[in-house]
Amino acid sequence: PDWCPPVTVPPNAKVLPASASHAAQPLGTEVRFECAGALLYSVGQTRLQCGFDEQGVAAAWRTPEGGKADVQPTIQCVINRTWCARPEPPSSARMLSFDPPWPERGAAFRLGCPRGTRPAGGLGVA
Repeated sequence: PDWCPPVTVPPNAKVLPASASHAAQPLGTEVRFECAGALLYSVGQTRLQCGFDEQGVAAAWRTPEGGKADVQPTIQCVINRTWCARPEPPSSARMLSFDPPWPERGAAFRLGCPRGTRPAGGLGVA
């Protein structure tokens, strides 16, 4: 039987089944690409299928519609730029750090107590 070579996984993406990235796959196998972590899909093919090449001789990765996979843009994943309101520390605390310095999803900040006081409870990092 004919087998397609392992797929190349684009940057910041993962392939399902994971075995498709390191093992040949039989005809008819469909693979899906997903963005890794908290990244968001931007553009490109999210599915490929193992089928015959244009000459009908050898196995090759194709789009589900039958197009050549190597001329189709692969999936591109981008940072989720969901912005949040900048947190305001309570009057009894001060902001020690904010990383990164803009309030995007996943940003972290650290609060501190004024000199001579201690936290009464809660988390120091949110």
